[in-house]
Amino acid sequence: MQYAPDLLSIIQVRVDENKKLRYILTGSNNFSLLKSVTQSLAGRAAVFTLLPFSFREMSGTELAKSIDTLMLQGQYPGVLVDEISPEFFFRNYYTTYIERDLRDLINLKNLVAFDKFVRLLATRVGAEFNASAISREVGVTSKTISEWQSLLATSYITYPLAPYYNNLSKRLTKMPKIYFHDTGLLCYLLNIETVEQLEKHPLKGSIFENMAVGELMKKRFNEAKDPNLFFYREQSGREVDVVSITAEGINLYEIKAGKMLRPDYLENLQYLRGLLPNVASTAVIFNGETLGSVINIRDI
Repeated sequence: MQYAPDLLSIIQVRVDENKKLRYILTGSNNFSLLKSVTQSLAGRAAVFTLLPFSFREMSGTELAKSIDTLMLQGQYPGVLVDEISPEFFFRNYYTTYIERDLRDLINLKNLVAFDKFVRLLATRVGAEFNASAISREVGVTSKTISEWQSLLATSYITYPLAPYYNNLSKRLTKMPKIYFHDTGLLCYLLNIETVEQLEKHPLKGSIFENMAVGELMKKRFNEAKDPNLFFYREQSGREVDVVSITAEGINLYEIKAGKMLRPDYLENLQYLRGLLPNVASTAVIFNGETLGSVINIRDI
């Protein structure tokens, strides 16, 4: 849709003439689509966010592969349905994004620095976003780094997970954590090409965490709800991976890549449950068998 914005004025006229008309418009850049919709179809358009396949959408199909395979391949339809090589798919996806979309939309000139930034961000997946620290490594200003991260978020490459705040007498972190919308792209940026590489990679736990947070987000979006997902971290280091705010109350999640449950996985959940009002549930998301409040990632 971002490449044909003039269509909106035509659609507006037709909808004014016949309110029963329905159109489906798609766009891969959130900022362009929302800006156009607000200007031309305010009050007459509904916006849906469609992310890569969720586990629930793949359940019971031949697409439901092993967790490690899905972490490596990602969950874009082009890779899973059309059986395109992940390395081929994401190399072209990423190159097209930088060389066509960014040049057209923001006239990006320093492609080398931007590529370095994106790949550096991949190595820090699930970590707090420190624009100043990243700017020193990339060689651009912290303002530019923040603008580039905002660009990645609005074009559905990454998303920031904001820290949770409440009236707690605690010193809490203020910086968001950054995740990628698809672990296949994340693995491509980390130069992970095989499941064997992934199994031995020092960031495997962070990649699994990225996948789990993404599944929680897809669940909310697929229910036509705002994500309302946060994380909790005190400056002392005590942390809960996800704080989910729902109509039923607050849901707390710890995310672990292993297949075995350890008692210490529950400590921070129990700690935060004692601090927050209206906690509806606590759960550990991991790669083992679902049992009560211990949930396999496929069952989110």
